Amino acid sequence: IISGKVFVDTNLNGIQDGGESGLSGITVVASIGPPTVNVAETTTDASGNYTLSLSAGSYAITTSLLPANYHPTNAPFVIIITLPPSQTVNFGIAPISSVSGKVWLDTNLNGIQDGGEPDYSGGTTVFATPSNGPLSTGTTDASGNYLLLLWDYEANYNINLSVPAGYTTTTPNPVPTTVPPGKFVNFGIAPAPQPRYGLVPCGVDRDNPDTLSW
Repeated sequence: IISGKVFVDTNLNGIQDGGESGLSGITVVASIGPPTVNVAETTTDASGNYTLSLSAGSYAITTSLLPANYHPTNAPFVIIITLPPSQTVNFGIAPISSVSGKVWLDTNLNGIQDGGEPDYSGGTTVFATPSNGPLSTGTTDASGNYLLLLWDYEANYNINLSVPAGYTTTTPNPVPTTVPPGKFVNFGIAPAPQPRYGLVPCGVDRDNPDTLSW
């Protein structure tokens, strides 16, 4: 017998801690191979528990058809088990978080997208750097929109804009945030000021050309 639980792993440590609830309706599959052949499957009950009754042998145990926008938190997610004796195999899953937003041309430099200010259509990179876990990157589309999918639910991130050449930001960059699903972070950009080069008469203040300095 193989039994266990599928639970929502809110702290992403792969272990069911106090307060982390089981998840019903998740399919757990036992397979053999190669080639892979599914030999048994069951669905978790209202408390997230499951049981598979199997004969002696080696099996790969995993889940299938996770809910949309969820990901596994224990590694490996395919567990190899040999029976007998009976074994317990638990699986943690967690929601995939997201950050989305827009990059636009902030023509009046006020950090807010006002009417008539166009989206940035050139395509640039937005990326998230978490306190732990993998880097997540995305590219803006022709309307300036981007989407980042983040695997560390309720983690601290910095959302960073790769500023296009010749532009500067008019909004904070990076933007620190704690990410629940559906966070929005927008970036305004504007053409960077160009340096002015030229000659001025000797004795003339460059910044106040009408004033002579002695």
